[in-house]
Amino acid sequence: MCSASQLTWAASTDPSNPWSFMTVPHPIETERLLLRQWISADREPFARLNNDAEVMRYFPARLSRAESDTMADRLEGLIAERGWGFWAVEEKVTGHFIGFTAAVTRQNRS
Repeated sequence: MCSASQLTWAASTDPSNPWSFMTVPHPIETERLLLRQWISADREPFARLNNDAEVMRYFPARLSRAESDTMADRLEGLIAERGWGFWAVEEKVTGHFIGFTAAVTRQNRS
């Protein structure tokens, strides 16, 4: 498992990106958890979660490994593009991937 100190972060300099003023944040830490960019080691446990009937019971469908990997790529890309999004969650004590959480924007619904 990759530690927080091994993660590399880059700033977005794309002028067409409205979030380019933000630098990609360092991982967010709580007492127990590390919210961080996705790494390749997350793919297998993420796929297990996405194919678990109990985990996915409120989602439209369970995902295959390929579908899960595509979703992980998309979530990783959002963080790389905007500097925030759907972070991988790592349990600090074990270093294991345990799920994901998100920061999202609300659309103006005037």
